[in-house]
Amino acid sequence: KLGANAFALWECAVTTYAPQIADHVVRESTLTNAYTELLARAQVPFEGKDHTLSSMLQFFDVPERERRHAGAKAYFAWFAAHRDELDRLFGDLVQVRTDMAAALGYPSYTELGYRQMSRIDYTAADVDRFRAEVRDQVVPLCSELRKRQATATSSTACSATSCRCAPT
Repeated sequence: KLGANAFALWECAVTTYAPQIADHVVRESTLTNAYTELLARAQVPFEGKDHTLSSMLQFFDVPERERRHAGAKAYFAWFAAHRDELDRLFGDLVQVRTDMAAALGYPSYTELGYRQMSRIDYTAADVDRFRAEVRDQVVPLCSELRKRQATATSSTACSATSCRCAPT
């Protein structure tokens, strides 16, 4: 005997695909592969060597502030240099996903995306409530803790584990 969960998962699978979006699915796959390949090919020159994006993250936590700053600056410079291609890929992906949702009768890609991920144990409204709680409860708490840490250490240094903000 199958439970309600099995039927809910089956419903997700059945309602997130139809033959009329086959070309959209191929296009979505092509775009996501292009994005992945672009990031995988990335070479960031830093300290006399070329680094991948993931290997650059090690420099976000080094003790020397100037080196952390230089590493973050090099990391984000790669994204700035590839902004046009990243923007094009993102824009095309948003469009193809919006078109898929419309073709399947969804009001937006958000609902389709949740169903594609088999999110049957919570709804978009649940996520909205969770995000509001994080914004209203967790963010102020973390901000206060960071202020206390800065006061206690007389430093406002930011590391990869405490925040990921682009240097200005």
